[in-house]
Amino acid sequence: MINSRVVAVTGANGFIGLHIVNKLLSHNFKVIATVRDANDEKKTCDLKKLENQQNLKIMSADLFQKDKFLEIFKEVDSVIHNASPLISSDKEDDFVKPALAGVQNVFEAILEQPKGKIRNVIFTSSMAAVCGAPGSKPSDYVFSEKDWSDPQNQRERKAWYALSKTLAEQKVLSFEEQLLEKGITLTRICPTLVLGPLLQTSGINSSVKHIIGYLTGEKKEIPQYSMSLIDVRDVAEMNYQALIKNQSGRFIGAEKGYTFEQIIEMMKKYSGPYANNIPTKVAEGEKATPSLFDLKKTHELVGGKLISAEQSIKDTIDSIINKKLI
Repeated sequence: MINSRVVAVTGANGFIGLHIVNKLLSHNFKVIATVRDANDEKKTCDLKKLENQQNLKIMSADLFQKDKFLEIFKEVDSVIHNASPLISSDKEDDFVKPALAGVQNVFEAILEQPKGKIRNVIFTSSMAAVCGAPGSKPSDYVFSEKDWSDPQNQRERKAWYALSKTLAEQKVLSFEEQLLEKGITLTRICPTLVLGPLLQTSGINSSVKHIIGYLTGEKKEIPQYSMSLIDVRDVAEMNYQALIKNQSGRFIGAEKGYTFEQIIEMMKKYSGPYANNIPTKVAEGEKATPSLFDLKKTHELVGGKLISAEQSIKDTIDSIINKKLI
């Protein structure tokens, strides 16, 4: 089937980005995948393994350089802004400045295109911009796309990644009126902990590292808090459906809530010889209860329920073992 759609995907070589690009290529979209350095084989090798290479172009784009995005966006009708810093640092500016600069440059470059050129913009936010601090709401509170985290509380907790995602999404919203004036649909997707099979070989994302920490015995106890998951294939599906349905709005990216003890039990079931490394000691403190979510909009977007946490955990562990990451 011939597809004339051309989509730019930033942060295309990451865990989520690769799955989004793969999904679009499988539906015959043409994709311009941006990475920081297209001449760095480590940043492009996984993209080059995807099928339908004839529809893929890989280009360099730095979040701090608007000119490159201006050049790239001349060729596309839609933009998925998925790139975001996820670094090891204890400094607010190391997270917040690049996240906000990326939004500023990407969205200014979009708005500088002629009216009618760009149809859709999808921004990858985070559940960290929705739920706030653990225990900040009553246990029977139902989170929805209407909820926002408190940036001041995130600063006080030095939750810099969460703060960067909250401020970045708020920055995106500041462009909404201008986007509407140009006839551009804005979609914001807020995924929680993202698991599922890995397409990348050149680096491991933080959520998979988290799982590996339990499989190797590095993690010594089970925390007392609620945990929600979404499979990376569902994140890609949400992006794809938002594109083809021209769907605007904000969407929660979660299958449902669990306690971490429940997550650990699922992990043990599929960990084979590594199951004995998984801790049994539960951290002290008040017993956690699973967070609750209103997922009606998400289910309507994808046309049904999401991949179960158990299936996603199984596929994550299988992928970790098959790729010899432990």
